[in-house]
Amino acid sequence: PTRGEQSAPAPCHPWPLPCHPWACPEDPTRAHPAPVRQPSAPTHEDKVQLEVAVSKVVDRLEELALLDDKSYGRALLHDELFLRNRGVRVAKRRLAEKGVPDEIAEELVAEVDRDVIAEVQKEYVLKKFRQAQNTLDIDKAKRRVFGQAARRGIPSSIVLEILSAVR
Repeated sequence: PTRGEQSAPAPCHPWPLPCHPWACPEDPTRAHPAPVRQPSAPTHEDKVQLEVAVSKVVDRLEELALLDDKSYGRALLHDELFLRNRGVRVAKRRLAEKGVPDEIAEELVAEVDRDVIAEVQKEYVLKKFRQAQNTLDIDKAKRRVFGQAARRGIPSSIVLEILSAVR
């Protein structure tokens, strides 16, 4: 080594890889890591304390109206129908996936104005048809839009109404 540099310690094994200071089994003088303590199993008292803490948090969230299935479901339904352009069937499935009870989901879907949903879906189908028509022939564009709308849960009657009105 040159001046000011320290030389590396000699390897304690024949292979060329350097040893970690704590992982060299052949050199007992090297330091070893401290043993890791395994956590003990929770006691009955720990479980009771956890249940009490959870119930206090849930009660507080309900007081603040942050744990309300109806308001959560209403917001999720609005997003699915109007922002993501999904059909009612797909939106109801999404509500069920997110844990909204079926009774509440049915009630929320009944509150939604079907005419407004139909208009949004018609706009979506028309927009997708215009986009597809720019690059594809009309028949192929119609098939693609029909498939896209079906995957989003838009009723085929709406799609047929829009696509039949187009050349």
